[in-house]
Amino acid sequence: MGGKTLEIKTDIIPVMESREIRRLFLEFFREKGHMVKESSSLIPKDDPTLLFTSAGMNQFKKEFLGKGDPTLKRACSCQKCFRTSDIEEVGKTGRHHTFFEMLGNFSFGDYFKEEAITWAWELVREKFKIPEDSLWITIYYQDEESFKIWRDKIGVREERILRLGEDTNFWEMGPTGPCGPCSEIVVDRGEEFSCGKPTCGVNCDCDRFVELWNLVFTQFDRKEDGTLEPLPRKNIDTGMGLERACAILQGKRDNFLTDLFKPIIENLENLTSLTYSSHTYSFRVIADHIRAITFLINDGVLPSNTGRGYVLRRLIRRALAQGRKLALHPPFLYRLVGVVVNKMEDFYPDLRLRKEHIVQVLHGEEATFSQTLKEGMEMLKEIMEKAKENRISGKDLFRLYDTYGFPLELAEELLREEGYEVDRKGFQEEMEKQKLRARQAWEKERKEVSLSGKIYTLLKEEFGPTKFIGYETLEGKGKVLTLIKEGKEKEKAEKGEEIEILVDPTPFYAESGGQVGDTGYIKTQNGVVRVLDTYYGEENLIISKGKVMEGSIEKGEEVWCEVDKERRKNIAIHHTSTHLLQYALREVLGTHVYQAGSWVGEDFFRFDFTHYSPLHPDELKRVEEIVNEKIRENAEVKIKFLPLEEAKKEGAIALFGEKYGETVRMVEIGDFSKELCGGTHLSSTGEIGVFLILEESSVGTGVRRIVAVGGKKAYERILKEREIIETLSEILRSPKEEIDKKVKELLDEIKKTEKEKEKILYAWIMEKVKTALDNPEIISGIQFFYLEVNTGSKEVLRQSIDFFRSKVKEKGVFLVVLKSEGRLNLILGITDDLVKEGLHAGNLIGEVAKITGGGGGGKPYLGEAGGRNPEKLKDAVEFLKRKISHAGD
Repeated sequence: MGGKTLEIKTDIIPVMESREIRRLFLEFFREKGHMVKESSSLIPKDDPTLLFTSAGMNQFKKEFLGKGDPTLKRACSCQKCFRTSDIEEVGKTGRHHTFFEMLGNFSFGDYFKEEAITWAWELVREKFKIPEDSLWITIYYQDEESFKIWRDKIGVREERILRLGEDTNFWEMGPTGPCGPCSEIVVDRGEEFSCGKPTCGVNCDCDRFVELWNLVFTQFDRKEDGTLEPLPRKNIDTGMGLERACAILQGKRDNFLTDLFKPIIENLENLTSLTYSSHTYSFRVIADHIRAITFLINDGVLPSNTGRGYVLRRLIRRALAQGRKLALHPPFLYRLVGVVVNKMEDFYPDLRLRKEHIVQVLHGEEATFSQTLKEGMEMLKEIMEKAKENRISGKDLFRLYDTYGFPLELAEELLREEGYEVDRKGFQEEMEKQKLRARQAWEKERKEVSLSGKIYTLLKEEFGPTKFIGYETLEGKGKVLTLIKEGKEKEKAEKGEEIEILVDPTPFYAESGGQVGDTGYIKTQNGVVRVLDTYYGEENLIISKGKVMEGSIEKGEEVWCEVDKERRKNIAIHHTSTHLLQYALREVLGTHVYQAGSWVGEDFFRFDFTHYSPLHPDELKRVEEIVNEKIRENAEVKIKFLPLEEAKKEGAIALFGEKYGETVRMVEIGDFSKELCGGTHLSSTGEIGVFLILEESSVGTGVRRIVAVGGKKAYERILKEREIIETLSEILRSPKEEIDKKVKELLDEIKKTEKEKEKILYAWIMEKVKTALDNPEIISGIQFFYLEVNTGSKEVLRQSIDFFRSKVKEKGVFLVVLKSEGRLNLILGITDDLVKEGLHAGNLIGEVAKITGGGGGGKPYLGEAGGRNPEKLKDAVEFLKRKISHAGD
């Protein structure tokens, strides 16, 4: 590591690595009766209000609201988190991160302030061994209860307890709802870390006083009028950032010098032959972002231009921009993925399983950015050419950033090299406008989800979870608990009405896990409802949507439910096929393949999976063969319910980003496939009959898609293809087994004929070109050659321009027009001398084409365009002549 660093005296606080800090924290609270919960995914499940998991409490939101597991009273976790708010701050300090880990302990209506404070102090003093004279406490200024616990029970001196305001020591979920005071444990790291200002104290933002742990006491409900009412069920939510804890317990003034980042920094130093101390900002950005990138891709986020994918793409491009300052050119980031995995895999073992996928996705995105960079450079050149007084506007910079993802820092660096000033303030204003637009769209979506889901939330509270009997039977009695129309409950629905129905118990499978919802019939005492779809209103609240076909249906009556049996069978065929397909893909392509999404319907299914390149036809053929082999084996399909940890030990494959309970449902097929799955399946693979792959394509960076069919639907496909072959055999008068040979012969003949036709056409047009060359129109000293034809191809037209340019070396403009089937194709050529004088064929033809209702562009010496209004051609040619005249003057 390069450069001298200032460190805390480690004879006072024992050095403790991140692995030990995690272990010690979780074991400490396990001994205090807490359930140790795994980190949830960075993609929040069933919470449309969040883009990313940003706090330890996110996965316990239902427990905090009293709607989660009633048996869970105490929990602790080390939660991976991601926050977009600090992206621009990363690198400026040693404390800001996008990805970080949050250690926390939680109580849901169990213990409260006294236990939370006592245990926090015990851990900090007795386990972490932080001296008492290095610790300060902050509390909310009106929180007398906490003050007394700290002073009287813990024994902290009164002058060491600071009372602060709502801005720092009062937590709230929003303008109304659950809220409460906070108490922070702050570590004084010594005068050598101070900013030196006379005002430096516990509230200072320098490196001396660092918040180690925040204890939130959720005890109030804020009403619309601002008053605080005590909550009947009080909660505890604490958070300790692992990165900060490491810096304190390892004696580092900078989080990036701790063991969490040290391997990345050392690798960067080796790659660049530079030191962290000499290029601190760039090293920090890359080190922070590669951790975030690795974990985001691992949890199923893929680079894109919207939502989470856009954030990931932005991180990658920011890191690449900093790499350029270190003379690192893409691709290089992907080399650091293994460094992150090696450091973090002990606590996050899924990283090792998906390492190859992460590497391939990142490598592909880096390659894409290299091309984007080239295109962005062209746009940057245009911006510089149009700039006034050597100053680039913030709007232009933002357009470059928004169109190509061109990082601001890189644009600034390039522009400064060329002597241009940059309007950074204007750029930030445009960025804020975009953030506001995105936030408004996000808030609108949140509001819509909130409004539509409100009735379901109330029904879940009133009736509890719906009992699903559809695994065991496809029909049965149920009771209509309520009817819903347009978000409101209804007592009765008559013939012709569409209605949502809550029946308990129900055999209708609700859409989930990629599998579509069941359809069927609900029969009442005097009516019939056709069930059109089934889905979850809330977790475990099953809603069937239907139309009353006869009579009526009433709230409270007993009904008979029947699932469409054949449809369910076809869906089960396809769902079991997805498991066989995943097995086959992993056999052929490798164990980096994981399901990244699916849609399982009656007529076909889609299966998305992690892989970095198109499948070769031989690979697709082998995958299809393996699936059909397993079908012929007639392997038994077993369903098991078992603890999550046990399922993992057995090697069960889980879905990307899915959150599972303590007990899971595992689908086991023969001795070769085990997956966690809640879908409906067959009893044996032989029931599938036959399996066909219809197509394979790309969904996005690092994700491929296969569309396939099985069972009766596959057989129908085979019959259809057989019918096509028989028809072709008759038309071509060829045996079926020789159709491909016959078609090839015909195509060869067509190509030969086309070539002959092209030769004739070329000769004909060349004669016209020669005629045009003899009759130029002189406009302000420039020769204008015009040729209009009604048959030909773009290639021949280009060749005609090449011929023009070979014959006329200076002061020449050539326009060739093809009028055909009500459309125009225009090609414009300009001699090199006129290009040097400022004429640009691509720009000119674009303006000309606009007059004809089209558009185009191209290079300085050659432009191409299309037009939709041939009747405007004369006006367009006259416009071009005027442009030529101005150029010649």
